[in-house]
Amino acid sequence: MRIHELALLYWCHRNFLVKDGYPVPVVFSKPMDAFGHFQDLWKQAENPFSYLLALRDENGTPLYEPDPSPARYPLISINRRKESYRPSGNFSIHRRRTVSWPTASDDVDRQDLAGVRVRNRPMGINFHLDITFWCLRPDTQAVFMQRVWNCFWRSGGSPQTWIPVVFPTEDGKLQVRMALEGDVNDSTQDSGSEQTRYQTNLSVRIEGYQVDMRDTVLPAFWATTLRTNLIGLDPSLVINLYSETVEHRDNVRNPNILQREGVPAPREEVLFWNVEQASPPCPAGTTGDIVTIPAHTHSSPVSQEVADTLARDAAAAQQVCVVNP
Repeated sequence: MRIHELALLYWCHRNFLVKDGYPVPVVFSKPMDAFGHFQDLWKQAENPFSYLLALRDENGTPLYEPDPSPARYPLISINRRKESYRPSGNFSIHRRRTVSWPTASDDVDRQDLAGVRVRNRPMGINFHLDITFWCLRPDTQAVFMQRVWNCFWRSGGSPQTWIPVVFPTEDGKLQVRMALEGDVNDSTQDSGSEQTRYQTNLSVRIEGYQVDMRDTVLPAFWATTLRTNLIGLDPSLVINLYSETVEHRDNVRNPNILQREGVPAPREEVLFWNVEQASPPCPAGTTGDIVTIPAHTHSSPVSQEVADTLARDAAAAQQVCVVNP
């Protein structure tokens, strides 16, 4: 994905103009092949630079004519020189756990909500690009160089600016730093009897990101379930385990779930235990072998009476389970 080159293209269109409203044509090519590539595009039926045909001088004379008339200067070429890893801006070791839900329907059930798209966070990459400007007049070259320095006026250290880059992920549009590398060089060569082509070169570094597009769907984490077959369960262990149970759907630890409408409301959490034979009577306020406890019990531990009852039945205990039905 060449999203950073597109961002640089739009930056050139905003700042370097043939005339007000008419940006200098830009091609992605090596400098030696730039004008030939520009001519090939100019001859095509879907000429991407056809907007220049409406350009007129002060006398109303067209400055550009369609094919078979040749293409004209000025011209800008952009060439990606290399890419380098940026440790200070890298986040790819972390996973973005809740990119989005796989369904967009308002009528959802818990099975639909139990799936969530996951991907790696962006990796910091520096994109090093060369920009070359051609023209046929020295005053046009001087205006270009002045515009370059005006764009890099945020020079607390090295000359730098920020350009908007649109990422095809949930990151959307971000302001990315672009710094000038080295000098702005006049590379004009004496052409003898031919018309002189004034050439200006500069290099920039865009401190961008490589985004992960490899989505995976994993089950969402609704509630914590604890199981044990231990004989002689200590009451304090039950209290400690149950007091750590968290309802993840309605809690500040999972704010992303609150951004989706139609999420089922929190229900009561229950504590199950099974016995093989008759056990002492259940505590007051309980029915059968189920003790109903209000939701969010991570702040309200099991009562000591319930814990003592569990301890007395430990010899026949088969399972202790905290669930969210």
